Amino acid sequence: MRASGSSQASRGFGVNGVTGDYSRGAGGLWIEDGEPAFPVQEIRIAGNLKEMFMSIEMIGNDLKWRSAIVAPTLKIAKMMIAGEYPHAAWDTMPWDETYYPRSMRNLPPEVRLKAIAIANALFEEGHDEGKAIRIAIAKAEEWADRSGSLR
Repeated sequence: MRASGSSQASRGFGVNGVTGDYSRGAGGLWIEDGEPAFPVQEIRIAGNLKEMFMSIEMIGNDLKWRSAIVAPTLKIAKMMIAGEYPHAAWDTMPWDETYYPRSMRNLPPEVRLKAIAIANALFEEGHDEGKAIRIAIAKAEEWADRSGSLR
């Protein structure tokens, strides 16, 4: 999985500085057979930092500056991952009318569909998931106000 960091509270961070044990929320692109397969979000990686660094098998040349947290793709031989498999959770991307971020749950249906379309487009352009969601909701609500679709 190619992971990306985020400032979202649900992606909490915990490291024991003495033992190196850690648990970190993550999101990014799941990679299968060397190819990006699908975007993921709301998963947790855990293990020991020393063991993780010692098990790095490859380092990609795809460093991209998308947020304050920057890293290339890493191939790690073995890592513990917890969370839902693709399309089994509300936060799995790409989103549709059935699977969408929890933060869109209380939007009126027509506004939610607009927000989903905007968020998917922003993510495809390379925006961080959290930023794409925030922008999409704001723009969809603006659209609803301008078009009068909520009257």
